[in-house]
Amino acid sequence: RGMEWFGPGVLLLLLLELSRVVGGGENMEANLRHASLCVVGVLYVAGPLSFAVALRGMPEGVRYILLACSIVWIGDTAAFYIGSRLGRRPLAPRLSPKKSVEGSVAGLVASMLASWMGTRALGMPVPFLSSLLLGAVIGGAGQLGDLVESGIKRAFHVKDTGDLIPGHGGMLDRLDSLLFALPVFYLWVRMEWI
Repeated sequence: RGMEWFGPGVLLLLLLELSRVVGGGENMEANLRHASLCVVGVLYVAGPLSFAVALRGMPEGVRYILLACSIVWIGDTAAFYIGSRLGRRPLAPRLSPKKSVEGSVAGLVASMLASWMGTRALGMPVPFLSSLLLGAVIGGAGQLGDLVESGIKRAFHVKDTGDLIPGHGGMLDRLDSLLFALPVFYLWVRMEWI
């Protein structure tokens, strides 16, 4: 129900930013660059998160969102703890030097287990191998989202996207994995694979 507001909301933001550019005075190029970044930022965050709204609107919506978040966050947690303790080989040194292959593998395994246990706990009749595959795909999408966010932060020379959560950064630092995982999970549901 909330997705019908996404398009008009982005259009309104675009129009407001463009009006700032036109009426912005001398430095029109800098204003246009700022407006572009603002619109892209909204699309980058709100677009993927709108899939949570679409999932919530489905009959099993609450369970879908719980499962997707569990798969991603349990995988993230395992990747962090195993990677920080046992990680030796860098996963993507140019994007995020602290992420390791060992952490990534541990995260995928944890996501697969979270998917299997989550489908059982939520009463979803998903076969064992299908639940493991779901965990691997959603966990992998989450890791990709985390790497993309690391690349964006590196491009802007910042460590975190904010300081809302002490020691963890901003809200986007907590949600970056979901930005890639939620659209994939939504497609998985729409294809009736769960």
